Amino acid sequence: MADVVALLVARSVEVLVALVVDSLVKVIG
Repeated sequence: MADVVALLVARSVEVLVALVVDSLVKVIG
């Protein structure tokens, strides 16, 4: 069960980072 939670957290963090980077690129660009 802990493995599933870790996977979900990692996936969520990955998505959040991608969104933040995308926003920064739009602001800077």
